Amino acid sequence: MKSKKMIPITNAVMFAMVMQDKELCRQVLETLLQIEIDHLEDVKTEEVLKPALETKGVRLDVFVKNSTAVFDVELQMTNTGNLPLRARYYQAVCDYDVLKTGAPYQELKQSYVIFLCPFDLIGDGEVCYVVESAVNGRVSEKYNDKCKKLFFNFTKFASCDNIHTSALLKFFASGQPSDDLTKRLSEKVVENNGHEKWRRENMTLEMYVEDRMFEAEQIGIEKGSFQTKYETARNALQMGFSFEQISLLTGLSIEAVQEIADELNADK
Repeated sequence: MKSKKMIPITNAVMFAMVMQDKELCRQVLETLLQIEIDHLEDVKTEEVLKPALETKGVRLDVFVKNSTAVFDVELQMTNTGNLPLRARYYQAVCDYDVLKTGAPYQELKQSYVIFLCPFDLIGDGEVCYVVESAVNGRVSEKYNDKCKKLFFNFTKFASCDNIHTSALLKFFASGQPSDDLTKRLSEKVVENNGHEKWRRENMTLEMYVEDRMFEAEQIGIEKGSFQTKYETARNALQMGFSFEQISLLTGLSIEAVQEIADELNADK
């Protein structure tokens, strides 16, 4: 009997499901940031934030807050060429979500935007690039806007000095656990793979999207073009897949998938 293919932590849906575990999410954040986090409020995955009607909305992979900080964790498997600008906008949208109307700026929380990637964003061979505001070329404690962006290349886990962070990055790179945290993450991945209905739907849609993208390449359509994604989304909607599944596997926003669904309903 052919064994089932295990859906890994680097699958977008699997990553979201695993990070919904509040305690695991807290420990992952502590390990990546090397700080202590006393608690987390409700973990939100695939959270859609839209500052205003006329502005661009974003879908955050993992969005979580506590009394002093806000965290956005993004699993980014391809280098789209716009990550620095995306990180800038994501951080701004997170601030918008935190600060209530009329509240003083002092209520803005420490903000972390974290990208987990299998590539080197800058090309300098570092396992992690930490981006903070600089004054005349250097970070100053006197100018603290409470913003930090981190871009991890998890394929460079062997270069990481912290053994626990290295083990976590290794788990993303290979799927192999090597300490207590990654063993618990691995157990959660195995548990989620046991959800047969979700697993079957996710694998079916993933294969369908890959087939459509391959066909598009063969006839000269740029891989990932909007038209290709649009046709894929239309067909997937007709096959009964959820907005979230289609959004995750095509890269279209949930709002865009909703618009396509509205078009389909109007055609009936």
